[in-house]
Order: sequence, then C-alpha cells, then structure tokens
Amino acid sequence: MLSTYLPEDDGRGVLTLLLGIVRTSLSGVWSGGFEVRTRAAVASVRATDWITEIGDDRTSVFVVEGSVAVRGTGDGAQVVLEEGFGVDVEAGQPPPPPKEWGASRVEQALARTRVP
Repeated sequence: MLSTYLPEDDGRGVLTLLLGIVRTSLSGVWSGGFEVRTRAAVASVRATDWITEIGDDRTSVFVVEGSVAVRGTGDGAQVVLEEGFGVDVEAGQPPPPPKEWGASRVEQALARTRVP
C-alpha cells in the first residue's frame, strides 16, 4: 500500500510505503537520488535496482544491481548493501549487518515483483 510519492524540488524522489513490496529500478533520470521510506527504514539510492518489502514491524531490502544505503528510522544508523545482499530491519532498531540472501528467497522476491 503506497502512502505518498513526492518528487522533491532538488530532483530527488521519495516514496512512502505502508505495506507490501515494491521493486525500484532507476537510471540516471533521478539525478538527485530516490528514497523508499517505511516505518522501520529508509532505503536511498541513485541508479540501481532493488526491492523493498514492508510487513507489520519489519522492512526488508534487497539489492538486485548497484548499491543501496539503508538507515533505521529509530537511531539513524546506516548500512550499505551491495548487489546480492539484503537486510531485515525491525522497527525502532538499527539495521543489522548486510547478508547474502539465499537463492530461494531472492527468486521469490524477484517473482513477486516481475513485470509481466
């Protein structure tokens, strides 16, 4: 469920996700970067391809291509995810260290966000 989408004056895009999963694939069009905000985390990037999923109190972020900075909304601690890595952030907690997701989890996320 999407709450808001706001293109900022500085060329940055901001999407607020309340529930669900979104795959974002950006090129150099977003010169100012792009953020997906949830209750638990904020994922911000420039040109990349990544997936953000939010549940009740957890946000999961996985990088398909490129790199993504993920910061917790509680204390602002941040990790940087590289291609093939993901993180599960609990609301109010800092993001844990990035980890490689298993092939099954990656394929399920890609399948759920694939455009027909």
